[in-house]
Amino acid sequence: HFLTMQPVTRDVEGDITDIVCEEGKVQVHVSSGTTHKVFTLQEEFLQFSVAIDAKDIHTCVDLLANIENSPMLDSMKDQLLDLSIECFDLQTAYNYAIAHGNSNLAECIKSVSVHEESESLSRAKLCDLIF
Repeated sequence: HFLTMQPVTRDVEGDITDIVCEEGKVQVHVSSGTTHKVFTLQEEFLQFSVAIDAKDIHTCVDLLANIENSPMLDSMKDQLLDLSIECFDLQTAYNYAIAHGNSNLAECIKSVSVHEESESLSRAKLCDLIF
């Protein structure tokens, strides 16, 4: 499996006073006593996480196509690659392995794809062959 960046989580003290969605960002306003903080979340990252959880590969691909120069982009591609393999979407897995420069994995996926067409493979067997 691939090493992926984990989302950053923070303990937030206070009450959420407002959530504002505009221009592709979600701002969460938090107040605690006299302190007011605003946390900005990017909407496409939230949508991508939801699509990964729903195993919606096509939405993930569409979202990644619109994200440019983000430090999270490689991690998101790794998550999509893992999901593609898990869901038996070998064409997407192959494309993202190539795009990531992982030619060994791409060749393995390609050979598994040919092998899979000639005999019925279980998902467990597929994962054993790839990993």
